[in-house]
Amino acid sequence: MDSESAAAWAPRPVVGGITLFVGQVADIQITRSLAKLTVNSAVQMLNVKLPRNVWQPGCTHTLYDADCGIDRNDPAIATETTVQSGSTSTTLASGLALVEARWFEQGYVQFLSGSLTGLRRTIKSCSGDGVFQLLLPLPSIPAVGDSFKAYPGCDKTQATCTNKFHNVRNFRGFPYIPVSETAI
Repeated sequence: MDSESAAAWAPRPVVGGITLFVGQVADIQITRSLAKLTVNSAVQMLNVKLPRNVWQPGCTHTLYDADCGIDRNDPAIATETTVQSGSTSTTLASGLALVEARWFEQGYVQFLSGSLTGLRRTIKSCSGDGVFQLLLPLPSIPAVGDSFKAYPGCDKTQATCTNKFHNVRNFRGFPYIPVSETAI
């Protein structure tokens, strides 16, 4: 960006400008007597996600986003239940009988009532009898009867997309890419 200034309004020829900074104009704010330009360094152009397409065995979509297409509020996906006795800050006993023991792994729970309303925690593991192990502890032990919704997680494999979510048409992984090998 070239910077020039003139002390008087009379037209004066500008001779020999000095380059102080090179970049791209990001923002312009104009008032009656002032124009303020925000200029980003050329290094800013490196903040681009590359490569555009990632070729990997696991799905590149995020579960429940528009590209994945799974609706988190679908009753077949999310399950509402209540806290049972025996819960701690890292374990939630729900009494929920699960069809598959690891169904909610990598998913999350979100509290709907009680002192933890709105709080969300990632599910580290779950057992067939409805006991959830949380990745991070809760700020307080939930009260018996507090309600929460449990959302299943995804390990981003084609098998999970096919069998668990019936969503293979939106699977964006490449499971047949050979694994990388190191040669010495």
